[in-house]
Amino acid sequence: AAIDFVDPVTGLMQASLALGPYVNNVGVACDAESFLFTDYTGNAGGPDLFRIPRVGGAAVQTSNAVAAFGGYPLAVMGDTLWRTNDSGQYDWSQLQTIRVSNKDTPDVITAEFGVAVLEGIGDLCHDGAHLWALGNVRSENPVAAASLYRIDPATGEVLNAFPAFYQCERGRPAGLACDGENGRGWLFCFNEGQAAGSLAQIQLPVGIACPGCECGNGVPERGEDCDDGNELDTDACLTDCTLPGCGDGHVWAEMEACDDGNE
Repeated sequence: AAIDFVDPVTGLMQASLALGPYVNNVGVACDAESFLFTDYTGNAGGPDLFRIPRVGGAAVQTSNAVAAFGGYPLAVMGDTLWRTNDSGQYDWSQLQTIRVSNKDTPDVITAEFGVAVLEGIGDLCHDGAHLWALGNVRSENPVAAASLYRIDPATGEVLNAFPAFYQCERGRPAGLACDGENGRGWLFCFNEGQAAGSLAQIQLPVGIACPGCECGNGVPERGEDCDDGNELDTDACLTDCTLPGCGDGHVWAEMEACDDGNE
């Protein structure tokens, strides 16, 4: 098995990172230095979670948990690791719980919450502010459209659901990745009959319109330059969640002597 590096614009594979003896890998996430991946080669008897440097080298076991049947999705942002429950069977429709831990100590679960994704979680990614879940599409339904869910990473609350968001041209939606800067996402469409797949670039729906987002809640979200949660127009973030500047009609404390907003 291997992790393939793909050009996000062309979809062409640029390089590949071999994972050694670990051949059944279905969950992959990365940080600045390394990849985390799940392996279910041993099923109920082997190790579960591994780390491998992005530049290559030997994979190192990072968890003492027993390998899950069929593996599970996971996502990393900063020091935090999110991963679903182990269903105990080859059926991801049972993956409706998210476990939270530090990525370096995955066996110490700091939070666990149920997630209202009734079809089960097919994959996870983090866009820098929220978790995204891909609704599981069963292999016996190879032409079903992908549903996406925007999730509060602290509570597991589904903030927005986007049913039947994307239909693969060939195969079924089986993987999801996020770009934390540009609101982009990538769906992996798996063609069961040919044991192959393709990538489809999408715009995460919150990048188009942000239902549930609110200026003034203290959380910078898509479409906002900033959000400090206060009602001051004299500091480094205005109440309309834009950055201050000369000519906006607001005097930026300690930065501007005046600002009447006219020309």
